[in-house]
Amino acid sequence: MSEAVDHPPFGRLYRDAGGSGLVTFRRFPFLRPFWYPDPDAAVALLDEPERRWVRDWERCGSSLARVRRHSDVHCALQALGVYAVAVDVEKGAGPSPAQSETYRRFVDREEVVCRNACNALLRYYRHARARVSVWFEGEEYPEGRTAEELGP
Repeated sequence: MSEAVDHPPFGRLYRDAGGSGLVTFRRFPFLRPFWYPDPDAAVALLDEPERRWVRDWERCGSSLARVRRHSDVHCALQALGVYAVAVDVEKGAGPSPAQSETYRRFVDREEVVCRNACNALLRYYRHARARVSVWFEGEEYPEGRTAEELGP
């Protein structure tokens, strides 16, 4: 597999920096409660050219694949609602039929799956707050009435 390849349903896939798999980038609109509240501030923390790559993430996947694990790049992408989709593959191979089908099924049900994930995180937050109060000492934490309340 070359450096980049178009592969339905993933779109354009790039070799991960470690060579252990493939990666693509995708905005997840239904995870909006967990996007960072100030994307401009997160992007401003980056050096050029990383700032340019993040702002133009749909066309700079090859460059982002090399630096996506850098914490500032990772945070800036998340601030825009963009997450890396990693696909574990054998060296030189593409996604398996099972991986492709699983991802296609996710995309077909994305809103429901993301809503369920947000609800699960909210339930876990409430549980942890009730059971492990030491985690929540020393700072202001939201009550956890909604997922949107937890994002910031």
